[in-house]
Amino acid sequence: MRKVKILFFALLAGLFFVGTAYATTSGLSPESSLRAEIVDLIDHPGSDLLDGQSIVANIRLMVNDDDQLIVIDSGTTDPKLDAFLKSKLNYKKVHSPDIQHLNFYFIKVEFRGK
Repeated sequence: MRKVKILFFALLAGLFFVGTAYATTSGLSPESSLRAEIVDLIDHPGSDLLDGQSIVANIRLMVNDDDQLIVIDSGTTDPKLDAFLKSKLNYKKVHSPDIQHLNFYFIKVEFRGK
């Protein structure tokens, strides 16, 4: 009976690890039309926002059923850039054919200061 329990838990653990290995989050490829729309919405932050620095933001967002972007996390520790990204992206409509509603998307954006 003990060997059966051990075998059962080993199979259960194996299924768990295999299931999580194939569960992926959908990132956005550089040529994705949704990514292009997001970059257009962000436009260019002012030079006062970057203070001459180069900052990378790993934005995590999703698209609701009304084709509106919802920023989950701006992926930056700079509070000014965080507010800027949320104001530019939150609840803005996108018209991309690549959209899968209520999926998480990750986009990496680099802002280069001059």
